[in-house]
Amino acid sequence: MTSPPPNPSPPDPWPAIDELATMLNDLAGQVLAHTKQLGQLNPAQPDVQAGNTAAHAQDLRAWVEALVDEYGLHAQIGPPDRWENIPPLRAELLGLKIADVRQLKLQQGSFELVYWHDTLARILDRASQHADRWQQDQQNQQLLGVAAR
Repeated sequence: MTSPPPNPSPPDPWPAIDELATMLNDLAGQVLAHTKQLGQLNPAQPDVQAGNTAAHAQDLRAWVEALVDEYGLHAQIGPPDRWENIPPLRAELLGLKIADVRQLKLQQGSFELVYWHDTLARILDRASQHADRWQQDQQNQQLLGVAAR
């Protein structure tokens, strides 16, 4: 009967540790590069107090009015007293404002502006649906109010 071979010595951990350290350094460099790119996409926001609802509403109103004028969206978005009273439409316009990249100096080959305009088109498609639902809700509430009398 033959005896089992002696236990081999454990492998040297240092090459694996060196490889992991190199991978971490590469990852850190990639994170830094992406952080710089994301920083360029974050537009400077106006200095508005966090709790000042009226200031936020006025800021959104001014932005939407400028958007409506710039793109001729009077029929799709309507006046502020219309879109401000339709919560889903107001929320979509707020999201569009937050994502607005038109004022950024984007690098050549960047698609952020294309994506933003695509989102604008999708919101405009849904704007009439939001308005129709809101108008139907208003009519239903009036009918229920008359029936309750």
